[in-house]
Amino acid sequence: MLSEEKTRAELEDEITRLQFTIDQMEEWYMKFSEISSEGIIIHQNLVIKEVNPAACFILGFEKADFMGKNISDFVDRKELEHIAATVTRKDENNYELNVRTKSGSRVVCEIVAKTTIYNGEMARVIVFRDVSGRRIVERKLKEVSERYKKLSDATSEGIVIHEDGIIVEANHAAYKLFKYDEPEFIGKEIFDLLDKETAKFVKKNIREKREGAFEIFIKPRTGAKIFCEYIGKEIIYNNRTARVVTFRDLSTRKDVEKLSLENQEQKKAEEKLKQSLKEKEVLLKEVHHRVKNNLQVISSILNLQSSYVADKKTLDILKESQNRIKAMSFIHESLYQTKDFTSVNLSEYIHNISTNLLYSFKPKGKKISLKQETSIIFLNLDQAIPCGLIINELMSNSLKYAFTKKTKGIITVNVKVDKNENVQLIIADDGSGLKGGLNFKSTQTLGLQLVMLLVSQLKGTIRLENKKGARFTIEFNKRSLN
Repeated sequence: MLSEEKTRAELEDEITRLQFTIDQMEEWYMKFSEISSEGIIIHQNLVIKEVNPAACFILGFEKADFMGKNISDFVDRKELEHIAATVTRKDENNYELNVRTKSGSRVVCEIVAKTTIYNGEMARVIVFRDVSGRRIVERKLKEVSERYKKLSDATSEGIVIHEDGIIVEANHAAYKLFKYDEPEFIGKEIFDLLDKETAKFVKKNIREKREGAFEIFIKPRTGAKIFCEYIGKEIIYNNRTARVVTFRDLSTRKDVEKLSLENQEQKKAEEKLKQSLKEKEVLLKEVHHRVKNNLQVISSILNLQSSYVADKKTLDILKESQNRIKAMSFIHESLYQTKDFTSVNLSEYIHNISTNLLYSFKPKGKKISLKQETSIIFLNLDQAIPCGLIINELMSNSLKYAFTKKTKGIITVNVKVDKNENVQLIIADDGSGLKGGLNFKSTQTLGLQLVMLLVSQLKGTIRLENKKGARFTIEFNKRSLN
């Protein structure tokens, strides 16, 4: 009997101790839940039995707003289904939910749910914290990371990030520059991609924490070394110290610099050639000037000699020679006064010759006029001199012989050119014409013989119309002597 009473007393003592322990634990739980920064909700079959101050603060409700309410009042239907599915499991669950606040907004909560005993019955305790700010930061960080990735892939410069020499990230330009695929490139030793001397140089810069731009040679997987600009900087990557390196291919710049140097040398050669050409132009101009002066001296000598000659026939010969010399002199005078030494303005040349001949041969007491119809035509020296001499001879003949029986007359000089550069030169007068039966192509007179010789020199043709005066038509092609 005493033994049974002792056993009952011991049992009551044990129960008392256990109850005291439980009371202490509950008191500890209440104190812990009150100071915890994480929200705590206890529910039985989704009906809320207890909440702590942090839960009220996070969601903006008073404690009375929670008590006895169903969890469905605070989450969306989809979220509720997830919670209900976890109630049947006694193990610990970790998940995220969008929970409604008193203002109607949603906060993202990271939740840990466990099965527990509350007031002697099974219950679930939910511990949660607001991770909305963290999720926003993570989302922005992801956006920044994606922007960086797109930007780095868009640039033409190779970008490589390495930790202690091991490549951990690179952009498309780097894969292309070093001629590697992504899986092969990531994890490689960056110093293996540089030539031996460059690798030593780069390692030294890393040890000394030197930053800046350097020109180096890299070794792609295939092909020759590539001359690049290297820029390395220390950064924090995934919370660890790393280095970001950019590689810019300078081989094209070297080609451009080489081409630029060649262009500069070519430009210098062109300037030298221009200077030489200018000197030659000055020299050629001086030559034409001196030839003109020499021809004028010869003409003056002939003129001086004429004053000592009494014979008319000899005087005529000297005068004709003078006019021929003047015709050639006009060419050199024209070339001396122009910047173009390769061609002569035929219209100006004809005007100079004609004016000189009218002054030299115009018969006294007769009114002889000149009618000049010429297009703007430029001939080279080999064609202009023969044309000038032909005009000189045929006009001289007209002035001397065409108007012996007339008191006035007209001499016409007409020059035109067609689209095929065929030149037609006409020298005509309205005088008495050539004597009947005279074959101008085989005459013994020096003037007409000279005309035939000059036409042949032009590779041209000549014909005569002896009606109402003499009309000579000479035709040749501008390109025939080029």
